[in-house]
Amino acid sequence: MKLVVIGEPLDVLQQWVVELFSGVKQGSQGKPEFKVEGPIWSAGKLYRLEAVKDVHILELSWALPCLLQEYPKKPKDYLAHLLGQIFHIIGYVYQYLKLLRQLSPQEWIFKELQDMGNMDFRFAEEESQDDYAAELAENLLVYPPEHVIYGDYVYELWEEETIRKILSFFTPRNMRIDVVTKSFKLHDVQYEPWFGSPYSEEEISSSLMELWEDPQEIDASLHLPVKNEFIPCDFSIRADSTEINPANETLPICIFDEPLMKFWYKLDSTFKLPRANTYFRINLKGAYLSLRSCLLTELYIHLLKDDLNEIIYQASIAKLETSVAMYSDKLELKLYGFNDKLPVLLGKILTIANSFLPTNDRFKVHASPQTVMCLMYI
Repeated sequence: MKLVVIGEPLDVLQQWVVELFSGVKQGSQGKPEFKVEGPIWSAGKLYRLEAVKDVHILELSWALPCLLQEYPKKPKDYLAHLLGQIFHIIGYVYQYLKLLRQLSPQEWIFKELQDMGNMDFRFAEEESQDDYAAELAENLLVYPPEHVIYGDYVYELWEEETIRKILSFFTPRNMRIDVVTKSFKLHDVQYEPWFGSPYSEEEISSSLMELWEDPQEIDASLHLPVKNEFIPCDFSIRADSTEINPANETLPICIFDEPLMKFWYKLDSTFKLPRANTYFRINLKGAYLSLRSCLLTELYIHLLKDDLNEIIYQASIAKLETSVAMYSDKLELKLYGFNDKLPVLLGKILTIANSFLPTNDRFKVHASPQTVMCLMYI
């Protein structure tokens, strides 16, 4: 049994613990062993599940050994980080896994994860006391005392061999495929025992398994991610070094006023965190003058967001969030997160938006047949 109590001065907490828990007998000092009778699911299978909502989901799962003792090395996080860069179907996943086996594990990627883990711990949002106590009590079963608070964030030991070992489990014959959709009917239906949800289990063809086990080639578009230029380094607080005029504390002030641009600014002197929220509204003249221009504007926004995907994903890893949307007849851009690299992200987004030209193949992906018909007749 593990106990965590939070919320009062230490003397009070000690008194409560003695009064309420001194009668609890000490249990076994050994760590419990968890055993499962029979496999939870079969590897090398395709499972089809009928969706409740109109969604399409493809999920790949691999069975891995217990990695609790490897938490300072975080090999699973290293591989999850790299596989998160892949937005393609199964064949591409196995091409990328083959690429990872050919290349040595990269220490600089581990150090990026280490920097972000330290950043996440240092600036973690405050949790409710009951949730935090429950989380720490669980951590007491997993981590040594010195890492009960920090264990989820720590990247302490770089070890190539552990990553190679875990990578060896990412094979087609150790994989389960889940397809969730409403676009097909299930055959040979089975029902899982907990919720009675219908599903079907299918064998994956041997030709596909062989192709995935050893892809003949690796697509030229697949590569390791570039170094993430959005990870912040400067966490200084501007409010600590800026003289604040009490008259300007409540309302933003206009610091740039020109015919084509106005810029408003407000310094955060309350929370004093190295984060910023930025909002931009850019006039799109004629965006909603007609139904045709409205449809074209909405399509342009979808295609622009599609083109920005890679940059926005890299920024999100570094805890920089981006929103691109329409607000009336304006393009609204929101960027928020650690302020150190916000200017870098803003510069890249504006550069891409300024020179962006939609391509026909991406237009076909985003334009529904109904939209195309509307554009033809209006």
